[in-house]
Amino acid sequence: MFIKKAEKWISGLQTFLSRNLNISRKKQMLELSNQTIGLLKNSGSILTATFSTIVHSLTILILIPIFMFFMLFYRSFFFTFLSMVFPTTEKETLRGIMGKTGSVVQGYLVGLLFVMFTVAGANSIGFWWIGVDYPIFFGITTGLLLLIPYVGIWIGASLPIILSLATLSPSHALAIVAWIAAVQFIEANFITPLVIGSKVSINPLVAMLALLGGEMLWGIPGLILALPFTAIIKVVFDHVPTLQPYGFVLGEAPKRIKETKAP
Repeated sequence: MFIKKAEKWISGLQTFLSRNLNISRKKQMLELSNQTIGLLKNSGSILTATFSTIVHSLTILILIPIFMFFMLFYRSFFFTFLSMVFPTTEKETLRGIMGKTGSVVQGYLVGLLFVMFTVAGANSIGFWWIGVDYPIFFGITTGLLLLIPYVGIWIGASLPIILSLATLSPSHALAIVAWIAAVQFIEANFITPLVIGSKVSINPLVAMLALLGGEMLWGIPGLILALPFTAIIKVVFDHVPTLQPYGFVLGEAPKRIKETKAP
């Protein structure tokens, strides 16, 4: 079944290249032959790099939830450690910080899972409606890749877009792009702010700067961990009087300014 599908995809891609780019099938086969020879020469390094990338990505996806789980599990342990380091008079402040930090991390995880599930379901329905093969698989892939903010959903959608160009038509590919754009717009502007924003309470500018800084420092893991780490820093700032102005800057500006002006 899969082999027949693959043959159909390849044939469709060849037809697309012939019709739209004026590349004859003979030229395609010649170029494919040349590329195959080049790939065989470099197959060892390519396989090693591909395997390394896959293992690295899977390791990140596995370790991040485990890391956050242990942050919650050892919350009391960290509180005891901090209580030993700081004066007794600061215990209530520490208790407040640890309690709020646990709530922020837990809320972020639950909210993120809900958003991923919602996007995966919406994209599965959209791919099925458009006529893409294996819509549930591709829908779940786009949902899982929401772990990478902003670009993850497009990385997940790239394969069905390419397959649609090869096996269906450019209009189907455009329909996928339009659907993904609509889902991402709704997710970014309504679902995520409502579900995750209420728990994290970081304004969009700070969130963007945090994501850029996280990516520059640690790559994809930095992108994934930037928002919860920034939220934890904000919790600390909010509970330390001398640092509260910085917590104010990190927070949601319109709401906090309104609260400040209220009598």
